[in-house]
Amino acid sequence: MIGIAARNGYTQQRDEQYYYIYRPGPVRKSPTLNPEEITQRIESFIDWLQTNNIQPALIDICRSRFSGFTPAEHWKSIEEHLVQRLRKLFPITLKYLDELIEEEGLTRLSDIQSDT
Repeated sequence: MIGIAARNGYTQQRDEQYYYIYRPGPVRKSPTLNPEEITQRIESFIDWLQTNNIQPALIDICRSRFSGFTPAEHWKSIEEHLVQRLRKLFPITLKYLDELIEEEGLTRLSDIQSDT
């Protein structure tokens, strides 16, 4: 087994596969956001995508709600608004990580027992 230390986690090799084991530090206090600022940031991002003619092959949305970066009371509305706006630009098939893991027959990180 090979392990490589990294900030807030480490990698491990098991059975010819590599895993990143994340160990978050203390949860920080969520920032205070107002709905207008959230909307403005999403619209600014959408404008940037259009202006630069970005055509992504994959879009990965990270909520960051467990770390405290995204306030718990805002994550759902942020995600819904962002996905709604992205759908106007791109043909999106929305898949959640749990669905992909199951479809591909992969091991969930939470199912891996750490040796540390």
